[in-house]
Amino acid sequence: MTILRIQICCLLFCASLYICHGLFCLPEDHAALFIFGDSIFDVGNNNYINTTTDFQANFWPYGDTSFKYPSGRPSDGRLIPDFIAEYVKLPLIPPYLQPGFHQCTDGANFASAGGGALVETNQGFVIDLKSQLKYFSEVERMMKQKVGDEEARRLLSKAIFLFSIGFNDYFVRLNSNSTKIGQNYVDMVIGNLTSVVKEIYNKGGRKFGFLNLPPLGCLPVVKALIPPTKDGCVEEVTQFVKLHNEALSEALHGLQTQLKGFKYSYIDFYTSLNERIKAPSKYEDGKAVEDKEVALEWAFQMVNVGSEWKSVQSEARECMNGGWFLNSGSGL
Repeated sequence: MTILRIQICCLLFCASLYICHGLFCLPEDHAALFIFGDSIFDVGNNNYINTTTDFQANFWPYGDTSFKYPSGRPSDGRLIPDFIAEYVKLPLIPPYLQPGFHQCTDGANFASAGGGALVETNQGFVIDLKSQLKYFSEVERMMKQKVGDEEARRLLSKAIFLFSIGFNDYFVRLNSNSTKIGQNYVDMVIGNLTSVVKEIYNKGGRKFGFLNLPPLGCLPVVKALIPPTKDGCVEEVTQFVKLHNEALSEALHGLQTQLKGFKYSYIDFYTSLNERIKAPSKYEDGKAVEDKEVALEWAFQMVNVGSEWKSVQSEARECMNGGWFLNSGSGL
């Protein structure tokens, strides 16, 4: 009889760690991952839209290291969201547009290589941020059907929403031989991003992660369009990237002030990549394993996101080693 009581108590304790809806159960601390952005985060959505190979990565040598086939990621291996999902014991989050069954309670990836915050950016060839938001609304609807309105809102409040967007909004201007990008244009890009964030907040989202823009003026694809200055980078491009990053930081601080319970991480991609450009020998392959461990620690911190995580930023810079981060996007 005593053994039976112990078994019943153990069963009740284990059951308390899960929230069930019929035969469908989730751990109480389950956190989904919803991903928005461009090629830095795109795991293959562009495989399923009517576009050109300029915006796809479904051919060799993409995917050569991790998957042994071109998965649609603009990388030879995995991307940042893949590492985060792995660390928090989620399956790799597939592209939203991939046919087949999707476990919506694990999250979804809406990112599209070439996509921008502005609808006009590479229009007709990519999935812009507003369209990515529409896809998220469809997932929200499916989640409510599966677990009910109240539980869906609870899951969204615990979920992580990742953003990497803006590169292409500026790159298309550079590609049209225009380096005159002023504050008004930057404000449009930031305004579109923050409007999407507010809509997700209104649907229940509370935890967000953002990458700022890298030093675009130092990237080979930009230097091929515009002659660099003596330091090897295109100074006029660097200036508007700094404008964007400052505006993004200020906008997120403003959202935190305005929106109750809004929490975010601001990862300094600019400094991370710039350090690797200036001192590549510090980030040789021998350091890749160490950097990956820090990356996974950063992933753990992301699930428990607090405010701006200034204490985490120095670690986050270390996670973006040349072995897997610099290959995570093709500049689309």
